[in-house]
Formats: sequence, structure tokens, C-alpha cells
Amino acid sequence: MFAYRSITCLTLLLLVLVRTELVAQADILGPSQNLAFPSSNNLVGGDDALAIAPDGSWMIAIATNSSNADVIITEFDACGVAGVPQPLLFPSNVNVSSGNLGATMAEDSSFAALIGNGGLGDLVIVRPNFLGVFEAILVDYPGGSVPSLNTRAVIPPHSEYVCTIGNGGSNDLVITPTPRDMNGVRTPGAPIGLSFPASNGVAAFNGVRPALTFDGRSIAVPGSITAGDLVVTSVPPTLAPASFVSTNVPYPSNGFIPSPGAPVLASPDGSYFATYGTQTAGDIVITPLDFDGCPFAAEARLFPNNNNVFDTSTAIAVTCDGRLLATRGTQTTGDIVVLPIALNGVPGNAVNVAYPSNNFIPADAPLVVAAPRGTYFATAGSGSVGDVVVTEVDYDFFTNSVTATARNALFPGNINRRANARFVVAPDSSALVTYGASSNTADLVVIPVDDSGVVASPFSLFFQNNVNVAASSNAPSFDPGSDWVVCPTSTISSDLALVSFARDFSGFVGIRDVELTQFAASNHVAALDNAIAIAGSGQLIVARGSNSNIGDLVSTPLDDARCFALATPRDGNILPLRFRSPLDAGLDYLAALSFGRFAGVGLNGNLDHILELVIDELLLASLDPMAPGLLGFRGTLDGDGNGQGFIFFPPAPFLRGLTIYTSFITLDPLDADGISRVARTRSLTLK
Repeated sequence: MFAYRSITCLTLLLLVLVRTELVAQADILGPSQNLAFPSSNNLVGGDDALAIAPDGSWMIAIATNSSNADVIITEFDACGVAGVPQPLLFPSNVNVSSGNLGATMAEDSSFAALIGNGGLGDLVIVRPNFLGVFEAILVDYPGGSVPSLNTRAVIPPHSEYVCTIGNGGSNDLVITPTPRDMNGVRTPGAPIGLSFPASNGVAAFNGVRPALTFDGRSIAVPGSITAGDLVVTSVPPTLAPASFVSTNVPYPSNGFIPSPGAPVLASPDGSYFATYGTQTAGDIVITPLDFDGCPFAAEARLFPNNNNVFDTSTAIAVTCDGRLLATRGTQTTGDIVVLPIALNGVPGNAVNVAYPSNNFIPADAPLVVAAPRGTYFATAGSGSVGDVVVTEVDYDFFTNSVTATARNALFPGNINRRANARFVVAPDSSALVTYGASSNTADLVVIPVDDSGVVASPFSLFFQNNVNVAASSNAPSFDPGSDWVVCPTSTISSDLALVSFARDFSGFVGIRDVELTQFAASNHVAALDNAIAIAGSGQLIVARGSNSNIGDLVSTPLDDARCFALATPRDGNILPLRFRSPLDAGLDYLAALSFGRFAGVGLNGNLDHILELVIDELLLASLDPMAPGLLGFRGTLDGDGNGQGFIFFPPAPFLRGLTIYTSFITLDPLDADGISRVARTRSLTLK
């Protein structure tokens, strides 16, 4: 029987607890494991050579010696512990394409897709079969293989097919269905080659990848002629070859996509595609979509006051709901430019945002970043007035217009942003993080931002014991749950630094603690900007090792009490959760949700049991054992300290960008207040 006597709503006492002290060693990370590849193999370079399943159950890595293994598979158990890396050789002498060297993981973690080098394997699907044994399935394209354009396979969130660029002629695009078979295993069907109309074809732009809407109902790629600057293909609910419709989309006023490799942005809500245009006809071009994924006429928007796009090869920043876009401008009337987009995909008028107090974006400024919640955009300032400028944005639904207010935020103590360092935004939009220029005073700089998009004073953190951020790293990596960041370090006494955050009553971000970890057997983190990858669940950190004889990769699990999301939160989907508290195996647990997060709800007034959830209507409703849409929010942890829960999010597009928070407690009837432990809080932002 659950010991709920001490956690009824009447005994929840609201307490404020602000923790800003630094703890040299916390107890968040588990022991690191060196993963040496077998068969005289090593990991290849490149950002996409490693792909981790979102649920953290396995990862795939491309190997250097294709004679012995094309890829290496490593499985992880529910505790985040890695098994022995296993080599997998593709059949029929097929190898991973050297010109398209990368792996793409399906969002449901069921398979990975790689582009092969032709012959019988233009596409290779790697998956576990119904016995759990990994195998490579070859897909032979009709009429030729994938061109070597540094492209990748792309997979929609529902994982029902794989799309790649074809080689022209009968297959400008190729769609490979991946339905589940009778055993629930995704199995590739016959590939469908699609030819674009009016002799248009995929432009031979190096690095171009198809852009897919979130629902997989529409695909866009740049076209090769003026009859179709963009080509949009609508995908039918059932993947019948005759039901696909490809449409050339000419840009208005003789505009066109300005440069090879210019990005194509698919709106998160599936209502439009966006690209850059020619600066005289339209700096940004929006192609609205109907409910079937078919395009309406493209609409170009010029930036005001003769402002233009600064760099048409950089990604366009977009909020989680797709309502606001932003990019960098070229002059002081608009350091950045914000463009509103209505629910039907029709653009409003662009707004120049000039930085205040004569601040400006420096030449080496990183990309504009967007708060997923849609409350602000941010990028670098000049350093003398504001090292970062955060632009609060307010969207008016009825007029499809935006108002923007830019605010400078100066780093403390004459610290500047480290050259080439990027800003990383928390998934719940609560903070920005970047590296400081001087490791003696600031390894890390944290910029809190409130729920309305107003920036607070930045604060800095330097690592003690002569530990510094690795010079090769340009940005830390954020936990998908917004609880911590991790960065590679540059001394032999530490390979990773994990910095976890605390919140005060208003949600203001502070530092909870810092944990340094060292890899075993004299292996160290590789000196690469892409050295670290995090599983979508947040349970695993995987780093590239510097000594391939000891470990090509090094995995480190999170091993404290916390909740892990085993898929991307999306409206209309069921989200599986793992409630993990390894020190409480066999104990009962109770989980809850809240719309807010801050530093303290004291259970029965016990400061050792602080629940970082706001007492609101969602929290009270989630404590109801019959709460609709929740399953497994009370139960018993298994022998490894794991429990399983589920949230059903209703199909409501207006919820995208919403962040909710979850935590749980474990119950000990022998404890004075009946509680053994309170888990760390996890944020869930709907995509």
C-alpha cells in the first residue's frame, strides 16, 4: 500500500529555497565506460557519424574499416549502462557512402538510416529485429543511386518513411516506406521514385537535405530552374506512388534562392516553408501550405529601410510554434529582423530590431537563437555595451504582427564572450549559456531570461582546480530537461564538467552544483567541437575518446533520482517516461506535473525534501489516481530503481511551445515523514 499520508495536498507547504553555492563534487553522473571498437576499427570523423536513439536504448557509430564493420552498435540498459560494442557488416559489399557520411536515427528509436554507396544498397536501414538482433536491410533505388552531395537521409517524426535526394530523372526524391510488420518491427518497403514536373530537378547544391514538416505530409527541396525555385511534394496518408504530388513553386518578382546550400526551413506547425530570397525581391520567401501539405503561391517579404539578410547560408531562427522567424540584418536599423507568420502560413510585415545604446552585432557573432517558448530571440552584442542582446517578442494573433524590445546584457567583471562561442538556449527557454573569454574568471556565462522574455543580469562561473573548458569546444550541450549543461574540459584531472541549475521562487536560474568527472584508463575527451552527444532522454552523455585503443567513445549515465522522457513530447502523442531512483529500488513512488518550476515546495516542512514544482491546478489534478491522460504516475520501482509512466498529450497544435514540469518522490514508511527521496525536476516542452 502506498504511504501517501505525508503528501496530501493539505500537507504541502510552500517554501522558498535559493541555492547558489558551488559543490565541487555532486552525485549526478554515474561511472564512465570506455567503449573501444572491435575488429581494429575506429570511429570516423564528422558531426553525423554517431547517432543515439532518443530513448537512450542504443547508438550507431560509423566505422573506419568497412572490411570488418560498416557500423558499430552499442546497446544500453535501463540504467544507462553500455553493453559491449558490436560490429555490423553490411551485406553484398555495400558500405556507407563516403560522399554522404552520416547516420539518421528515427524519432521512435526503432531504426537508423544511412546512405549506401550504390549497387544493392542506395539506402541502408539498421534496426533490431523481433529477437533484438541488429541487422542491416539494403534498399535498392529505382533508376540510380543517391548523388554525393554531402546530403543525408531524413525521417519524419512519425518514422513512417525515409526520404533522400535521388539522382534526377525518374527519382528527384526517393521515399522508402518503413511500416511496422506483424512483430512490430519497422521494415523498409519498395522505394518510390518521384520525378519533378516541367523538367525541374533537385539543384546540385552541396549539403542540401530535404526539409520535412513535423507531420511528414510535405517535403521541400530547392529546384534547379526558375520554374521552380522550391519544389514541394505532398505526401499522401497511404504511401501510394500515384498519390504523391510535386509542385514547382516559382518565387515572385523574379526572386530566387540566393546561394547554393541556402537552408530550407519547415515550419514546426507544418503551415509553411521558408527560405532566403534575393534581396531586391524578397529577403525571406514564405511558401504557405494547405492541410494536405500542398503549396500555395510563395510570398516574399522585403526587410524595411533597405535592410537585408547578413548571411544567406545561415539557419533561420524559428520559435517552437512557428509563429515567429528571425535572422541577422546588415545595418543599424535592423541588427536582427523578426517576421511574424499567421496560422495559415501567410507572412506579416518584417520588423527591424536595432540594438539599444549603439550596440551592434560583431562580425563573428553566432547564429540568432530562438526561445522555444516564443518569447525572445538572442545573439551577441559588441561586448562594450552588451555581450548578449535579448529581444523580447510579443505576437498579436489577430493582426499577425509582432512588437519587439531589445535589451543589452553585459557580462560581469569585464568578461566577454569567447571568440567563436555560440549561445545555447535552454529547452524550457529559462536561460542562455555560452563560454567566457577568460578561463581564469569565467569558464561559463549564464544569462537568465524570465517567462516573458526579459533578460536578467548574467553571472559567470569558473571551474576550480585549474580545470578549464576545452579550447576546441564552441558551445556547451544542454540537457533536454533543462536541468544542466555539460562541456568538455582541458585538463588531465577532468574530462567533463556538468553544471546543474537551481531556481528561486520566480524561476530565476542559478547554479546548484558542479560535477567534474575523469575518464578511466587515461582516456580523455577528444579535442573536437562535436565531441559530446546527449541522448534525447537525457540519461546518457556520450563523448568521443582521444585514445581509440582504450575507447573510441566514452559513455556516462546520469545516476541520481530524476525523470527521463523516452521520446520527444508532441501533441497528439503518448510520451513514455522513466522514473529512476537507483538508491530506492523496490520503494513506492508518486509522480506529479506542474505548469511551473521553482526552488521549493517543502513536503511536511522538511527542507531535505524539496519538490521543485509550483502548486497549481495541474499539480493537484495529476495527484488524482484517476487523472485522465496519465498512466504509471504511482507505482513501485523495480529492482534497478526504475518505474514506467506515460502522458497522453491531446492533439492540440496551440499547445506547441508549452512547457510543463514533472518530478516524483519515493516513499519510505520508516522515515519520519514517509518520504525517502525527491527527484530532480524534468521540463517537457511540446514540439
